[in-house]
Amino acid sequence: MEQASCLLLTAIPATITKTNRLTISPMLDKIWRFLKQLIRRLFGTNPKIQLTPPQPAPTLTDAEYEAKFMELLEGVNQGWGKGGVAELLSAKQIENGDLAAWLRGFGTRLLAGAQGSTEGGHGGTAPTDAVVSLQELARRLELLGRVAGGELSEVAGNVGKEILVEFPLVSVGGERRLMGRLNSGSIGVKKNMI
Repeated sequence: MEQASCLLLTAIPATITKTNRLTISPMLDKIWRFLKQLIRRLFGTNPKIQLTPPQPAPTLTDAEYEAKFMELLEGVNQGWGKGGVAELLSAKQIENGDLAAWLRGFGTRLLAGAQGSTEGGHGGTAPTDAVVSLQELARRLELLGRVAGGELSEVAGNVGKEILVEFPLVSVGGERRLMGRLNSGSIGVKKNMI
């Protein structure tokens, strides 16, 4: 064994400099540096390598959340499944729970604003159109509730149901009619084959 290591050392052209450092041929020097770097990387002894924590996604404004949420509802309406919903959330860097929290507030604001906007109207058309739009939104929210996963699924389904409690779909003779409830009474009725 000692003979093999002596042969190896004699085969490597080396010289000792005045600083008592061993100078090895350039090829072996490169190999030695590579091995040292590899060991440092593997065992974390390299002070130059520092892991930076991932930067949190920037907080979105209500308008940005609403735009992305409407894009999500449109996709669900076109037949997206759970994978499509997850893919959009990932691509837009939105967490399921963050969107669910925003949706809770959005639903509250939507219902509060919708009740006020459907009470008036010019000739009865504006309130009916507003109710029909809300009922369509509720339908898409319930669909999202069935398709999405996690907290978003639960919140979307609940907001959709809350809208339909305030602005119910009424069945008349096998047809579903869209009707809204107002403080002053009923509003115009519009047929909708669903």
